[in-house]
Amino acid sequence: TNGSAKKRKHKQERIKRWETSGIHIGSQNVAGISLLKVYMILGTHTLDVLCLQETWLTKSAVTLDIPGYQVFEQRRGTGKRGGIAIIVRNGIKVIRHIGNEFSQGVCLQVHGGEKLWVGNVYMPPTQNL
Repeated sequence: TNGSAKKRKHKQERIKRWETSGIHIGSQNVAGISLLKVYMILGTHTLDVLCLQETWLTKSAVTLDIPGYQVFEQRRGTGKRGGIAIIVRNGIKVIRHIGNEFSQGVCLQVHGGEKLWVGNVYMPPTQNL
């Protein structure tokens, strides 16, 4: 179908970009996450991986769901703020995810089978620990 041909073409373009310019990774302290902020960042920059700090999501908040991406998040156990997330474009194989409310990492298997660890760390001011 036309949709599957479009997906194959998009995947081929992405692999070609990875081979010529590598994986694009970004990081942003969002001071409170919203889908608008995420869409603005992803719409402005061609990112394969986006690390976010200070998501401010509470334990009871809805799980982040961003179409076209895998989301790995860690919420702060206590306090009002904090929280981190790593957002990985679909099509990139995530082999492993580890983390807690202050640091996390994902191990990616990129084109050619190479492995790449991406880390995301947020340390709040000491008075907030």
